[in-house]
Amino acid sequence: MRKWLKSAWGISIVTALFSFILTVSYDWLGDRPIFSTMWSLIIIVWRGIVTFLNFELRVWWIIVGVFTMIVIAYIWSRISDTSNPAPFLSYRKDSIKGWNWEWRWYKNHYGKWDIDGLHPVCPKCETPIVESFNIYNIAYNCLRCNYSTKDRLPNFEHIKVVILDNIKKDIYK
Repeated sequence: MRKWLKSAWGISIVTALFSFILTVSYDWLGDRPIFSTMWSLIIIVWRGIVTFLNFELRVWWIIVGVFTMIVIAYIWSRISDTSNPAPFLSYRKDSIKGWNWEWRWYKNHYGKWDIDGLHPVCPKCETPIVESFNIYNIAYNCLRCNYSTKDRLPNFEHIKVVILDNIKKDIYK
């Protein structure tokens, strides 16, 4: 319940309910008909919308507005972080816990960089290693040079933590 109350939806709904309760209380305590304040607010908003929609607009105002938005968008794209990439984006391979690793970077929906496609690679030819099973054990093999190991593969989440810590401590270079 607390998590929901701290979300954007919870905050907006609780705020709307609180405003509604205050408006009804104001009418009730002021000996006015209930919802009269709310009705007055609705009329004010409606009149504002009608006034805005009846505003006489010049064509050149629209042209200048669109041109200004295009210029602002162009300037924004020039100064955004896509033109100045983060220095760690070239850090895409490393040797961690006795295994060689490769990965890609991508921006998640929060706008932060995250690791994608993390996989172990062969120490000899840097080809991705595949897992193979037989009745007795699990082995990891390189399909190109036939390198094979029975060492246990570390947890991928732990490897991600080490990679991000290397970036944080600036020791990836």
